[in-house]
Amino acid sequence: MMENISKIFNNREISIFIWVVLFLFWFFSKKETRKSALSVIQAFLKLAKWYLLMLLYIAGIVLLFYKLELWDFSLLKNTIYWSFGGAFILFFNVNKALENEKYFFKIFKDCFKLIIVVEFLSNLYSFNILIELVSIPILVLTGAMLAFSESKPEYKSVHKIFNGVLTLYGLSVLIFSIIQISGSEKSLFTTDNLKSVLFGSIMTLSLIPFLYIIALYIAYEGFLKLKKFILKENRSLYRFIKWRIIWKCHLSLKRIKLVSKKLHIYTSIDKEQIITDLNLILKK
Repeated sequence: MMENISKIFNNREISIFIWVVLFLFWFFSKKETRKSALSVIQAFLKLAKWYLLMLLYIAGIVLLFYKLELWDFSLLKNTIYWSFGGAFILFFNVNKALENEKYFFKIFKDCFKLIIVVEFLSNLYSFNILIELVSIPILVLTGAMLAFSESKPEYKSVHKIFNGVLTLYGLSVLIFSIIQISGSEKSLFTTDNLKSVLFGSIMTLSLIPFLYIIALYIAYEGFLKLKKFILKENRSLYRFIKWRIIWKCHLSLKRIKLVSKKLHIYTSIDKEQIITDLNLILKK
């Protein structure tokens, strides 16, 4: 059985799985942490419908690529990892698009960075299981300390040390993989390897339209919910505002963000004033 598992997962992946299981066992064994976990789960359930919708969207993209012969079952593990890893992180960071108008361009740009190839090479081979089991918690702790010290000027020297440790580890993994590749009879330049390198970037690019729609929904919902409360005694005016803004802003995240900042709604406002204000804000 272990032999079959090792054919599918490398030692690093097995080590991460073992530590995650141990952490979850420890976490849920304590009464205090179970309570905090419950609140996290409840918060997640509020977003679950969107996340499930995203998984359906991803499944649709995968099916399309399968029909176009761009995806096959050799990419199944990559698909699962990306769906519950990279896509998960992008999903929960989508609100950043409301603060940074270049957010989606940054995602697009990141898909073409050289680091993608470096990460692929680093993950081709792993150390033996004991080294991986020891290194995983050390790396997690180092990463946590790095994140903590980053925002503390007084820990600048400590931050450099932790950053150096992670850099050294990354270089060690990369060098180890290159040595293994050079001594291997298998060719690095295969179709499967090319698919693995490009997979994450292609899937991320394919997910951007869905993430944009979520960001657009969040922007509209945040704005309209407040206006609905202000105009709770005047539902017809609220409906007018809602449809007028949707008509004027349509699918433009930039426009709805601008309207959210500059359009002031009060109980005595009338339709003519709303039309005038919207035209001034959007300059049309």
